[in-house]
Amino acid sequence: MAFPASRFLFPVRRLVPCLALLAATGCVVPANVRNGDLNGKQFEVSESSLNWAEIVYTPRKGDPDFRFPCRITLYGSGEVQFRTGRSPLVIDDFSQKVNDPYWNEIVVDRIHIGDEAMRDVFQQLIEAGIFYKDFHRISKGEDPKPPMARIRAKFDGKDTLRVVDNRRVIRIVERILGQVARR
Repeated sequence: MAFPASRFLFPVRRLVPCLALLAATGCVVPANVRNGDLNGKQFEVSESSLNWAEIVYTPRKGDPDFRFPCRITLYGSGEVQFRTGRSPLVIDDFSQKVNDPYWNEIVVDRIHIGDEAMRDVFQQLIEAGIFYKDFHRISKGEDPKPPMARIRAKFDGKDTLRVVDNRRVIRIVERILGQVARR
């Protein structure tokens, strides 16, 4: 007994427009990609004291936790250096604005979390997408909208410099800052 071809193709003909409609509305695209988050391991970072990241965080106005810009430097050896305040030295160690009225308003703290814990932090940043070429970042000419972070990092010989307002990266940065600021 042979099946007529038209009987078999009828459900397929209905399925194609339905899939196209779902794709057009964004239902087929995973929610994390639709919202600007990029998931997945691009590469696995090794434990190395040569790995590092420097993050300058600009908080939103009226932020109760972080009133001033913060800079956090993460070293592969497990050392974390945290700076905050109104001094130009928070953003730039080599600032020459010595006449700035806030020159001395800087708080610096150092803690050690261990190289294995630091590797986990680095891996979170990688998985958040800071090395992706199409990473959601602030484009040239666009006004940055706090909260945002400038991230400069070098992991396993791969380096990046990004200014981002990606929600996922900002959550990771705020979590790191929250842990360091409480100590």
